[in-house]
Amino acid sequence: MNTYLAIITTVLVLTQIIRVAQNHIQLRRQNIIFKKQLGDLANMEIQKEDFEIQRKAYRLIVEKLEEGTSDKQRVNEAMRQCNHALSGKTNELGEVLLHCEITDCLENVTLGHCIGNCEMQEMEVEDE
Repeated sequence: MNTYLAIITTVLVLTQIIRVAQNHIQLRRQNIIFKKQLGDLANMEIQKEDFEIQRKAYRLIVEKLEEGTSDKQRVNEAMRQCNHALSGKTNELGEVLLHCEITDCLENVTLGHCIGNCEMQEMEVEDE
């Protein structure tokens, strides 16, 4: 029984020694890679052009976000004017499209297909 315990203990100790050695090797490799990447970053030269590119990108992002807000505002305004609009969106051309409950399709408000024609559409539906 004692020999059995001694063998098991020896195997466990050897396993732990191997695990510590593997961890040491892995940490050493990571340290080498980290130092190399840190050296690459230290050697980079940040130029004035980089800051200009960053400013330009920021301006474009702000303009795009403001465009999205104005599109939403235009859709909401159009929906307030139309009694039969269930939902709305803008297409890739920036035109406002409203989903009309009478025709059950998207109407292009920018081209004047919906607002101002609702009474005529109601008459056409009642006549049918």
